[in-house]
Amino acid sequence: MQNVSCDFSPFVHFGEVRAKLIPSVVQAYANADYTIIVHFDDGKVVRYDVSPLLKKGSVFEALLDKDYFVKNITSLHGTVAWSETLRDDDCIDLDPIVIYEQGEDITHLAP
Repeated sequence: MQNVSCDFSPFVHFGEVRAKLIPSVVQAYANADYTIIVHFDDGKVVRYDVSPLLKKGSVFEALLDKDYFVKNITSLHGTVAWSETLRDDDCIDLDPIVIYEQGEDITHLAP
């Protein structure tokens, strides 16, 4: 029987060249106006407006509490998340690709 191994990394291998498919969040900050500043591992920095997602009865309802929104933001598993415990079963997270592609690129403003 032949051993088969699977590589579940976010990279695609082309011989010696590795192309990354999914940008990874390395740092995130929340602002009181419900925008977030997100730093990605490729150096891109974006501003993303979370407010359109914040509706009563939605999975994002807890983020309507401005204090929670600002104080509990973190980078977890390569994306932006809000959590008090940093447990997978106790977090609200966003798709990093959506943030990367739809956020306002402010890389030129970042220090």
